[in-house]
Amino acid sequence: MPFREICSTNHLIVLFLERLQSPTCLVAHNGNRFDFPILKKELEALKAHLPDATYCIDSLPLFQTLDQISTQQEKIAQENEKNELADLELTAISAMEELEGKEMTLNQMQKLNETTPRRDKINEHYKRALRSYLDVTPTQEAKETPKQSPPRSKRQLFPEAHEGPSSADIPEPEPTAQSSSGMKPARKRFRLCDIYERSFGEPPKCAHYAEGDVKSLLKCAIAHGPNFVAYAEEHCVRFSDFAGKM
Repeated sequence: MPFREICSTNHLIVLFLERLQSPTCLVAHNGNRFDFPILKKELEALKAHLPDATYCIDSLPLFQTLDQISTQQEKIAQENEKNELADLELTAISAMEELEGKEMTLNQMQKLNETTPRRDKINEHYKRALRSYLDVTPTQEAKETPKQSPPRSKRQLFPEAHEGPSSADIPEPEPTAQSSSGMKPARKRFRLCDIYERSFGEPPKCAHYAEGDVKSLLKCAIAHGPNFVAYAEEHCVRFSDFAGKM
């Protein structure tokens, strides 16, 4: 039944909003181009108004912005991980060259702790493994001043003890160039059903139905938590001031 044919509908909406904690914010996906202009037009036709403390926010640009921030943070985290690994390798190289510059170091360690007669073999095994990992060879002159060389390999040192992704495990970004067929790579879509599926790993139930879409949007908002709220607080507008057009 058309909205304007039931004058009491407006009163029901106002009563519902007034029962909520003020201020309230209406959230709709693609609301700036669809939901909010329709609602405002119908209210104006009835010469009705929502409570003054009623705001509105479109969740489409909201999720697009949060996705951009998340992508940027992932890139920064990957760069930091690569830098930390490079620093670790550089420190290991320096330590190796320092050990190789002291011929008596391992013999002295053996004499200081007779309870570990195989320590020399353990240390030699460790040094061989570390050289293999770093792809370096011992220095020719034992007393030569240690030189810091850039890391030349990032192979896994002890596969059985390795935990977490290494820099080699991090996938390189997909090229943005056109494919051989001349078609551009698919762009990430931000329909509500797409956002829901990326957030929860499954398609929403009852998509494109009013109640189903409301539940899906609510779950997506909860999943993004404080970031969703922070964006809404910064970008929401008073519904009475909304000037969007269809």
